[in-house]
Amino acid sequence: NKLYNFNWKTAVLTNLFGPYDKVGEIAHATGAIMEKFVNNNGIIEIWGSGKQERDFLYVKDAITAFDLIMDSNYDAVNVASGATTSISELVDMLIKISGFKGKINYNTSMPEGISKRGMSIKRLQSLGWKPKYSLEDALAETYQWYYDNT
Repeated sequence: NKLYNFNWKTAVLTNLFGPYDKVGEIAHATGAIMEKFVNNNGIIEIWGSGKQERDFLYVKDAITAFDLIMDSNYDAVNVASGATTSISELVDMLIKISGFKGKINYNTSMPEGISKRGMSIKRLQSLGWKPKYSLEDALAETYQWYYDNT
């Protein structure tokens, strides 16, 4: 910043999700799992035990965070919800949202990554930010978009 007299900001992002996101096996956890709920044959395979925890944030909440960060004195700020959710909890929410009646298979022979990945959002909170959308509401909006557009 000082060397080139340029005011830059860095947003360190968590697992963002929302409409227009990548889906399928090459996507991150939310997109990969969401695609399985939209296009299933009665059986959904989830990689790992489901116990692994991640911090998920709806893209609409991230946008409000970006606005605050741009006007702040911080060079770098974590952008996350500040809470972790297990993959099995995420799956349970999607079962409720989608009305899925089939079978969920947790494939423990597949990789699941580290057991818990979360981020401190103290800086972001000091700017007055908090998520507007609950995880379940954000998943419901995103699921409906995937369902209508894929």
